[in-house]
Amino acid sequence: MALRAVDEPAATGGSLVAELLGDGAVDVLSSLLAEDGRTLISARPWQVRYRPPDAVRVVYHVDCERDGRAATTFLALEAGRRYKGGVILQRGFDQLVAWEYPNDPRLPGLASIVEREKLAPIIAQVGFDQEIVSIRVRSYRASKRAVAEVTGTTKRVFVKAVRPSAAEELQRRHVELTPYLPVPHSLGWSEELGIVILEALPGRTLRDALADGGPAGVDVRPLIAALDRLPPASSDAPSAHDPLAATSSYARLVANATPELAHLAGEIAERSQRLDRTADRWVHGDFHLAQVMVGAEGMTGIVDVDRAGAGDPRDDLATLIAHAHSTALGVTNPAPVAELGQQALAVAEDRYDRDDIRTRVAAVMLGFAVGPFSSYAEDWRSDLKIKLAAACEWLPA
Repeated sequence: MALRAVDEPAATGGSLVAELLGDGAVDVLSSLLAEDGRTLISARPWQVRYRPPDAVRVVYHVDCERDGRAATTFLALEAGRRYKGGVILQRGFDQLVAWEYPNDPRLPGLASIVEREKLAPIIAQVGFDQEIVSIRVRSYRASKRAVAEVTGTTKRVFVKAVRPSAAEELQRRHVELTPYLPVPHSLGWSEELGIVILEALPGRTLRDALADGGPAGVDVRPLIAALDRLPPASSDAPSAHDPLAATSSYARLVANATPELAHLAGEIAERSQRLDRTADRWVHGDFHLAQVMVGAEGMTGIVDVDRAGAGDPRDDLATLIAHAHSTALGVTNPAPVAELGQQALAVAEDRYDRDDIRTRVAAVMLGFAVGPFSSYAEDWRSDLKIKLAAACEWLPA
């Protein structure tokens, strides 16, 4: 059995990174499965987090069998980090931490939110007093967070699993933003498990609504007005995600994975670092079309405030513009999405320096560019090149 053939990062040579992204992982995965009588059939990298030079985590989509019965699971191998939990494996001079979904050692609540028997008594404490009909995992980023949509006979909630150290801060974000933004109400949280239970908002994402044709007359003003309601940040407010600071890490990844593109990513990172930064107001931290819920009467809510905190309002606008631009390139009906992005750009350039805003958009799009590698798409190298070129188009001449 071999892993699906996918291009390896060019600069990793014979390193552990190349081993984990190639056939070197086969023996490790086979041994882990064999401990309880399973046989590996096939595996492919599904999520990759690489921080050069030697910090890497690969989550594999694994097909296996036991006693003639086929099954699918997810196994993770990580090197370059030290933390409790998981199985410690020695590979030469390297130590690997291994775990199997949902037993992510950094997300102790994950197993509880995906299994009905464990979840039912937890959500019953916040008034979910009916049988769980379905649990749908909407997203999972290994060691970072997971989101499950829980549906009962008449009720619906969302349950997030985060690192226990982040649960209280996430709870605080929802409480502090409620007076200013239509964010989901937090129904309860557990620091021990690292879970936060949130109300389900009605409607669907603005991204889906626009991609399907959109409402008559796209108008960005309600979105901008929502952001404008955010208050000044106190000195003890949590820090928001900083897309400018993230460019340095993204540039190093591109340089290691595709050295021939290093100069392009490096240019975006270098120009981003020159920009002035403020952190005196609350910002969403990841504001884009998929974070806005809409219904027949307009906006019904704003979700996913995990990255909210003290930050620069220009970054929220840049993220909205970048996401609209990228989304328009990949949907069958791009006109409404592109129109909203152009409206947001007009507002941003009216308020702020044009070159500053466009450089921030490029910084956000650099983050999008590394996405194909992080999901280890079959044609990740080509996709990364295309997205990086699109990011560079935003840099002022």
